[in-house]
Amino acid sequence: TATPSDIYYWDVCQIDTNKYVVVFQKTLTTMRNVCFTSATTVITAGTAVDVTVTSMPLGSATVRVAKASTSSFNVVYSDSNSGGVCRSYHGTVSGTTITGGTITNIFGGTGQRYSPQAAFTSSSAGMWICYDNSNNLRTQPFTVSGTTLTVQTETQQTSGGADQISRTDRGNIFVALSNGWFYYFNTYLQCRNYYFSVSGGVASIVDYKVGNIITDATYQNSQDVVEISANEW
Repeated sequence: TATPSDIYYWDVCQIDTNKYVVVFQKTLTTMRNVCFTSATTVITAGTAVDVTVTSMPLGSATVRVAKASTSSFNVVYSDSNSGGVCRSYHGTVSGTTITGGTITNIFGGTGQRYSPQAAFTSSSAGMWICYDNSNNLRTQPFTVSGTTLTVQTETQQTSGGADQISRTDRGNIFVALSNGWFYYFNTYLQCRNYYFSVSGGVASIVDYKVGNIITDATYQNSQDVVEISANEW
């Protein structure tokens, strides 16, 4: 679907047994989405689908894709060329055919929001996280109907204190739990654990702990922390 020189920021997720979605920035105004299936050693690619985005230089968007269900996924990205505006779109999959939704501004669309991620408690409800220019952790729940996203309340969850600095572009884990909570683990400068619950479209911290779970988890080596998927969790 692209030569190596065409691909900038990209991500992949498994949505079903032997089925995967790959998303990457293809041009100044397109995100390319492809569904792959695998059988033994044979990989089959579906038709690439491009979603139109606000024009941004190649390589300026950090991209993450998350499984919503066995037939849908969510894409979030931040455009550093626009001062860190975060955006999202939702996609559905039938066979290997992808239908992409329209772009939605998230986290207020006001800039200075970076490296968003998504996790889902059900196929129709989830939460995004990101960090701002003061390294504060921010959350925003949302709901989904088809490919239509409904954005709920953005909340600044940390105050920038030394024990609360959180950067979602460093080694981290963000997953939804079976009880409807969300768990976030971050290793920027030191290790932090957060549990969140959502009520009335607003996320709040249930519990929070900081500590050197990983010895010397500094700026340099925190990027090497291995993430785990929601299934593995």
